[in-house]
Amino acid sequence: LFREMRTAVPPDTATYNVLFNVFGDGGFFKEVVELFHDMLRTGIEPDMETCEGVLAACGQGGLHEDAREVLDYITKEGMVPTAKAYTGLIEALGHAAMYEEAYVAFNMMTEIGSLPTIETYNSLANVFAKGGLFREAESVFSRMTNSAGIQKSKDSYDALIEAYCQGSQLDDAVKAYMEMRKSRFNPDERSLEGVLNAYCIAGVIDESKEQFEEIRSNMTVPSIIAYCMMLSLYARNDRWADAYDLLEEMKANRASNTHQVIASMIKGEYDDSSNWQMVEYVLDSSNLEGCDYSLRFFNSLLDALWWFGQKARAARVLDHAVSYGLFPELSRDTKLVWSLDVHR
Repeated sequence: LFREMRTAVPPDTATYNVLFNVFGDGGFFKEVVELFHDMLRTGIEPDMETCEGVLAACGQGGLHEDAREVLDYITKEGMVPTAKAYTGLIEALGHAAMYEEAYVAFNMMTEIGSLPTIETYNSLANVFAKGGLFREAESVFSRMTNSAGIQKSKDSYDALIEAYCQGSQLDDAVKAYMEMRKSRFNPDERSLEGVLNAYCIAGVIDESKEQFEEIRSNMTVPSIIAYCMMLSLYARNDRWADAYDLLEEMKANRASNTHQVIASMIKGEYDDSSNWQMVEYVLDSSNLEGCDYSLRFFNSLLDALWWFGQKARAARVLDHAVSYGLFPELSRDTKLVWSLDVHR
């Protein structure tokens, strides 16, 4: 439609802004950046809404170099970057495990007079959460509450839960979840999976099963992430009957082809090239959800494959993750295959 329109009516800034929103919502983050450069080449001048949209896509896609370029463009054009623009940059830097750079960007925005919003604080806390830097995440929210007078949101608690899990502070992760419930926030899938992750890391089977059933009752079908957490837990504790029962449950899920494919892959039924293409399709689809989801997806899947002793399959999956830029610190020619979140 856009190509057809260009032949008759020249696109303007508003046209591109719509395209950025559509492509960003669809998970096509690199395409947003390409469209931005196309816009500049054709002589159409971006406005702040344009730059915010591109930076939001860069944030979700972990495109930190592109995010820096857009921010530089804003500055060169004499515009003052907004909090939303800086939030995108901070998120992108976080996905690249560039903790100090993200914190510098946060301080820079306050120096130029762009007041951080709750989304900015949450993004910075998520940066630290990925690395298990729970004290830094606590400090972010302390500053948000005491200095800015902004109260925690559900996303704030999700960041704290992840920070505590990654930092092996499992009791604190559960406490943060209980505090969230007391604050009358309804937990979503990520919140429930965060607590499940804490229980699974701790190796407590009964509590993990109870949390998994709560996810099932709230979400109808637990996600691949939740299933993989339980598979890892069972395999780690030699509960193989439970593990294979869960795999069969995934294979029998007629509502989700993704569950069927991942279960078949873990069972070793999709190793040939034609079937592996279906696995690649599922892995590619996860990337459309953004780096935050993709990182949790690949970590949980790699963990399950590891505990099932499937190092060769884990290597193939890891190659896909690295090709997406999800593990920037991981050398591409390494022989090590492990599910540990390398941000830690």
